[in-house]
Amino acid sequence: MSRNKRTKKSSDNLSAIHQLLSNDEFAKRLKLAQQTIQPQHLLNKREVAARLGLTVRGVECLLARRVIPVIRLSRRCVKFNWDRVKEALARYEVREIGK
Repeated sequence: MSRNKRTKKSSDNLSAIHQLLSNDEFAKRLKLAQQTIQPQHLLNKREVAARLGLTVRGVECLLARRVIPVIRLSRRCVKFNWDRVKEALARYEVREIGK
């Protein structure tokens, strides 16, 4: 295949993609598909520490006290489900006494 044919073919593909992307209905469907297909994201210690405003060592202390749930894939590899971590920490919330 000559270079001109490849260039023409790729430009045809790009124009077809551009037409699809300019269509609002296609964009809506693509966004919906990405939301439904996207796998649940598991966090590591550093990401949980950043979200909680703690150090990695602080997260390790919470693990040692079994305050937050963890998914242990191996001895060193641990992952967290953010929704479950929030639920676990909500149990430690101290509510103020109404006046």
